[in-house]
Amino acid sequence: MMRRASRRIRSGFTDIDQSQFFWYKSLDKVVWKRIGKGYSYLLKKEDVDHYIKFVCVPYNKVKLKGPSCEVVSDSVVEVMGKLPTCPFEKRHRHTRHKLDGLR
Repeated sequence: MMRRASRRIRSGFTDIDQSQFFWYKSLDKVVWKRIGKGYSYLLKKEDVDHYIKFVCVPYNKVKLKGPSCEVVSDSVVEVMGKLPTCPFEKRHRHTRHKLDGLR
């Protein structure tokens, strides 16, 4: 069974535009390598079999720094399996072109 965590950044006095966000990966949760900077990160093939860590360094509108916080994935990144096709997608393969002259 796969466990999904729903986490969001919630803060009353943090300015997202001033704050800093960093992404790291690790094979063992001990040694971390920075792989991205910014609020979002798109996983790459090189991230498979690694743990992912997200670090937020909050700042407010007058650029006062708050305590940083981080979250680490519970499991490693896995390759996503092939998505199933829906019945209408199979049907549409046979009806790609409209008939000419019939209405």
